[in-house]
Amino acid sequence: MDALEAQLLLEQTKVKSPGFAAVLGFFFPAIAAFYVGKVLFGVMFLVVDFFNLILSFLGIGLLTGLLFRLVAGFLAYSWAKEVNQKALQQLIASRKAPA
Repeated sequence: MDALEAQLLLEQTKVKSPGFAAVLGFFFPAIAAFYVGKVLFGVMFLVVDFFNLILSFLGIGLLTGLLFRLVAGFLAYSWAKEVNQKALQQLIASRKAPA
């Protein structure tokens, strides 16, 4: 496989944008989890966001909410890269399979 073919394979397997997932994860953690296909984490993120909203009335929720959103953005970025890597591996395996 030459460099051009490898680049084309990478472009074909960009199923989810890691950058978009990270930004979405910071502003809307649950939606980012749903975007990358992690439904259970999405529901969990909704619950954590709700508790951070309640805790924000006490003041501590602002700090925990910010930390949670930073972690959620990082997780969404990692998950999107993982989804793209799996898609790339599946595409390579399908190209190697005898016809």
